[in-house]
Amino acid sequence: MDVFFFLFWSGLFALNFFIGYYLFSGILKRKRGIAMNLSLFLWVSLSVFLLCEISIRIKNRVISNIPIFHSISFYEDEEFGWKGKQIFGDSKTNKFKLFIVGDSFTHGMGVNEASLYYRFLQRQGVELFVYAGKGYGTLQEFLVINRYIDQIKPDLVILQVCANDFINNEWELESKSYINNNQTVRPYWINEHIQYKFPRLFGGARVFLSRYSRLAYRFFKRLERTNYSLVKRGLLQSVESEIAEKSMKFSAFKKSVQVTDLLIAKIKDRVGKTPLIAFTVDNDDPFFSQFERLFQKNNIAFVANIPQIISLKEAESGPMRLKDGSHWDERAHALAGQILLEYLNSTVKWFV
Repeated sequence: MDVFFFLFWSGLFALNFFIGYYLFSGILKRKRGIAMNLSLFLWVSLSVFLLCEISIRIKNRVISNIPIFHSISFYEDEEFGWKGKQIFGDSKTNKFKLFIVGDSFTHGMGVNEASLYYRFLQRQGVELFVYAGKGYGTLQEFLVINRYIDQIKPDLVILQVCANDFINNEWELESKSYINNNQTVRPYWINEHIQYKFPRLFGGARVFLSRYSRLAYRFFKRLERTNYSLVKRGLLQSVESEIAEKSMKFSAFKKSVQVTDLLIAKIKDRVGKTPLIAFTVDNDDPFFSQFERLFQKNNIAFVANIPQIISLKEAESGPMRLKDGSHWDERAHALAGQILLEYLNSTVKWFV
C-alpha cells in the first residue's frame, strides 16, 4: 500500500471526526456564532466528499475489481512517461534488422495487427523491432531510440511523426490544448534538460488530487471531455487555432519548432551511421512544412508523400479513417506500407 495514500485518507477521516466532535459538542452546549456555522459547513462538505469517495471505490472494486486502497499512478514508465507497444524480434539474427519508432498511428489504435503498415515491410524477410506509444512526442521517441538502439543494433531506423508532435513537444502548447493533450505526466525538454510535468496549469496539484482521490480523478476527466466537446462545437478555442492563424509568429509554436529541431538532431546523432528515414502521417500546415524543413536541415531522408497519396485515394473511394476521423484504417495502413516499401526499394535497397 502507498504509505502516503494511507496517511492522506487517515488524516481526512480524523479531521472529519474532530470537526464533527467540535460541532456536536457545541450544539449540545447550545453554542452559536461564525465558528459553529463554519464547522457545520466544513463537516457537511467533508462528509459528502468522503461518502462519494467511498462509494466510487466500492463500485470500482465490485465492477472493475480495482482494489479499494489503490492509488492512480501517473508514472507508468519512469523514463518515457507511459509505456508503448513493443514488438521486438531476435537482436542476434543475421537478417536485416528494421527498427520503427512512432506514436498512435504505429501503435495501431484498434486496427488488426496483421494489417498495420510495418507488416508489409516485415514480409520482405526482415527482423522487425517496433516501439510505439499513443500520444508520444519527439522527446519520448528519442528516449526509446536511446534506450534500445545499442541492444538492437538495427540496419535501418524509421521514425514516424505527426503534426501534434509540435503540441506535445512544448508544455505551454499542450497545456493550452483541449484536442492534443494526453492528460498524463510526460517528459519535456525545458532549459536544456528533461522535466516531467502534467500538461495543465497547476499540474502538480491536479496530479496529487487525481492520484489519491477517485472523485477528483472523475471530475477532471469529465471536465476534459466537456472542454473537448465545447471545442468541437466551436464554443471554446484550443491552441491549435492560434497556431494555424499565427504560425511562426506565435512565440510558443516557434519555441516548439526549435525544441523539435534539437530533438531531431539528437536522434540523428544517437543513431550514428545507421540509416534513418522519417515519414509523417498528415500534411497539415504549418506543421508539415516545418517537419520538411527540419528533416532536410538535419540531413534525414523524409518520405513526404504518404498523407497526400492517402488523401487522394480517399477522394476517390471514401474515408480511410477510424471512427475518430484521424487515425488510419486497414486500407490506409496497407497503402502507407506500399508507399514505404516502394521508397525503400528505390533508395536504400534495404532488403537486398
